[in-house]
Amino acid sequence: MSELPLSEQFQNALKEVTNITNSNLRKDSPEFSVKLKQVIHQLDNVKASILRLALFSINETIEEIATKHIKYLSIDYHIALCLELNMDRKSRAKTLMSSQKFYLQFLHSLDNYEILDKSQSQLLEHFKDPYNPTLEELRPNDPTQRREYKIENFKLEKTLNERLKIIDQVDNLDDEVVRQLYIDQLKLFALKSFQSYEGNMLELEVLKNIPEPKIEEEDHQEEVLPFEYTDKLETLEPPLVSKQGRVLRPFTIVSDRNQVRSKVCGTGQVLPSMTVEELVEQELQNGGMVKPQEPQNNDEEDRDTDNYHDQETYKARQWDEFKEANPKGSGNTTNRG
Repeated sequence: MSELPLSEQFQNALKEVTNITNSNLRKDSPEFSVKLKQVIHQLDNVKASILRLALFSINETIEEIATKHIKYLSIDYHIALCLELNMDRKSRAKTLMSSQKFYLQFLHSLDNYEILDKSQSQLLEHFKDPYNPTLEELRPNDPTQRREYKIENFKLEKTLNERLKIIDQVDNLDDEVVRQLYIDQLKLFALKSFQSYEGNMLELEVLKNIPEPKIEEEDHQEEVLPFEYTDKLETLEPPLVSKQGRVLRPFTIVSDRNQVRSKVCGTGQVLPSMTVEELVEQELQNGGMVKPQEPQNNDEEDRDTDNYHDQETYKARQWDEFKEANPKGSGNTTNRG
């Protein structure tokens, strides 16, 4: 974590964002990917500092935020913008979806502070899923209305850009003027967020329909993508409910506090709930296992074998008795006188 004050961290990060946006490097080159990843890491550090200092709360209004802190509300927009710059073919879809999440997170944050225009706020309220709107929900279906909507946005963007030409002179301006300039800047970023989100949705639809390349059967090590963004600690957890009482993301209601307490104070792993013998018995009852068949009873076979040997012995004895009773030659009377 940088030891610089938050204002310097933020200013340095914005300079790097400007540099990477205006870079002459090819956006699909490894060199650009490395630099882009460094800029996003720098923005992540700024966001971590904002979270650590707890500068914002869902329960406060824009009037309760200090003037010097208002500009930090744009951090999600800058992260989304940089993620959108990644042009690596293999990770393009993944980083675009991450960018979309940050754009929506930024817009919902501004809506919570009532910074968005009425039409923009109503548009967010119209989304069935606040963090996954459809293209039909994002823009009018009627081509005429769509054209008028774009013209109005163009005029608003032009007006805001004119007002913000003096934003570099904020140190010499009155606090109320500076405050309004920061709010106008957030409104401009919100306008660009809606435009970028719509364009990214169209691109994601195209990317979904592109067939995946065939996997070669040659043995090779897993290739590391030149650019890959993971949002773990860096992302703000979006609020469950807005100030208007609208649910912003799905959640689970747990009826029993003991259920939650058991997970917190437990062993951290699932312990066995029965013995091996009980498991075997349960499997036998449910048909998951089959009892081993007992060997067939061979008593009858043994009995038949014994009878056979007895009969053979009896025959041999009868033959011996017959030979004793009838000596050899006793029945020959042919040569007797």
